[in-house]
Amino acid sequence: MSSGAPPDAISAFSVGTGGNNKKKNKKKAKPKKGIDTEGRDGDDVTDQQPPPTPSPRKDTIIDLAAPQEDHELGQAVVMNESRDTEEAHPPSAADAEPTKANGHARMSSGNGHPVSGAATSANTTPTSPSDDTSAKLEAMSQEREALRAEVEQLRKQLETIQESHSSEVSKLRTDLEETESAKNDAEEQYQALLTRVEKIKESLGERLKRDRAELESANQRIEELEAQNEEWQKGSSSSEEEVAALKEELQEANRELTTLRSRSNLSHK
Repeated sequence: MSSGAPPDAISAFSVGTGGNNKKKNKKKAKPKKGIDTEGRDGDDVTDQQPPPTPSPRKDTIIDLAAPQEDHELGQAVVMNESRDTEEAHPPSAADAEPTKANGHARMSSGNGHPVSGAATSANTTPTSPSDDTSAKLEAMSQEREALRAEVEQLRKQLETIQESHSSEVSKLRTDLEETESAKNDAEEQYQALLTRVEKIKESLGERLKRDRAELESANQRIEELEAQNEEWQKGSSSSEEEVAALKEELQEANRELTTLRSRSNLSHK
């Protein structure tokens, strides 16, 4: 992202430029001080050098009688103008060493014009502060437009990212809701199955208890029947013995009866 001047600097720059124009008009009305424009002696003329090209710093001298606030704004603008102008047009040796006359430094007039017309025609005319100001304002406006376009592009990218993010978030939220609904359904089914299993366990437990009781009673009945069977078997064996004894007695009785019959028959004969 390219760096540009903030809006406060632009507004201060424009205000300072307007204040400098007013101050230049005031300077035109004031008498010139500290400038020796009268004729000098021969020594001064021989020592005179070509007048220096007025720098933007000298052309934009701030009126000390102006309000303090305008003075601060104008000073900031003057510093910016002088810095940019010095970078674009470095001062020459004549500008760096002002000519001296009668022990005083030679100063240019406060209205931005050189001391003499001959010296002005000899030197190239520098760019006026208004042109520099307009050029800088134009450059700053172009840079601001470029920054605005870049900000607009970044805003569009941010909107695109936000839209994609919102769509992803909505999709994830939908997936989460579906997952939660499926989880709730699975939990409900699990609870239903768990309840059913509990009921089956209870019914099976009761049935097992009944079956166990029936089995115990059946076992008791079987034991009783087995005991009774044993008794009957014992009784049948004793009855068989009695029957065998009775059969033997019956046979003996039949023998005796036969013997008695035979005797009775012999006796009748």
